[in-house]
Amino acid sequence: MKRFLEKSGDLLVVSACAAATIAYVVDAQAKSRSVENLAFIVPLAIAILGLCLLVAVTRRRPAGAAGEAEATTRSEGGAANAALPFYCFGLLVAYVLSIPHIGFDLANMVFVALFVWLQAARQPLHALLFGALFGLGAAWAFQMILPYRLPMTLL
Repeated sequence: MKRFLEKSGDLLVVSACAAATIAYVVDAQAKSRSVENLAFIVPLAIAILGLCLLVAVTRRRPAGAAGEAEATTRSEGGAANAALPFYCFGLLVAYVLSIPHIGFDLANMVFVALFVWLQAARQPLHALLFGALFGLGAAWAFQMILPYRLPMTLL
């Protein structure tokens, strides 16, 4: 019963996030239909809805082998897993505060690499490569989409 409530709670939170995203896009479109205002909102909303769909689909898997592996992971790293949201929030604060000083592109790269490393990809080379590729790609995409210059270091 506890597992059922846990899965239902996850799906409820994901559904609420999707509903809030859709409501925000509809409201933004009703207020202003200019391309400049919606150029950032619509792609981000599509990404958020895609992630919501991904979470909803992965949470519907049968509780067989995945549930056993999840229980083993929880029991092995209980204290570390409990502190992970605080580490991630601290990393997000450091990211936001560092953008004006080191640039959007470099801050993106460092944030993504450290976040991937914290999320259990304990292979530094993979985290660094993913951080570099995704960080620079996201910085370049934002630079192309937004009508004003962002503080950049490398791009």
